[in-house]
Amino acid sequence: MLASSIIPGDPVRVACDLTATQIAAGAHALRLSRDDRYRLAEMSVDDTLALRELTVLIDRFEMLSSHGAHDTVHLTAAQLVQLSEVMRAFVAAQAETDMVHPESRTHLAGAATLVDPLAELARDALKVALEDLPDVDIDQSDFDSLLGA
Repeated sequence: MLASSIIPGDPVRVACDLTATQIAAGAHALRLSRDDRYRLAEMSVDDTLALRELTVLIDRFEMLSSHGAHDTVHLTAAQLVQLSEVMRAFVAAQAETDMVHPESRTHLAGAATLVDPLAELARDALKVALEDLPDVDIDQSDFDSLLGA
């Protein structure tokens, strides 16, 4: 079970209580995502900025993982969406292959427990972030398409 709350303020921030297993799975999935996405010889400015944001998450999760303990992770709505997408992609990629790397197998169960709760929390955080914007009319299907659901 993922305990979480949306913290009022600007920008929208979310606090998630994660187990040591979930934190380690997050660190692993984030590292794999970085390695897969940014193995390019050339990167655009957008790629560089996206890599920077991903590196911030990796550093945070690796630091928390090194403690080997349950912890509360504070994320912006954008970081939460990114983490949700990475975890979903990691679990889906492992399900599609017959040869799962032993380290990935170790983290798969922890990652799988986060996929649905993170997606739901990301939708809620985006709703909160967008609800006060003028002239924004987004329904549930728009959120689902934004989050790849």
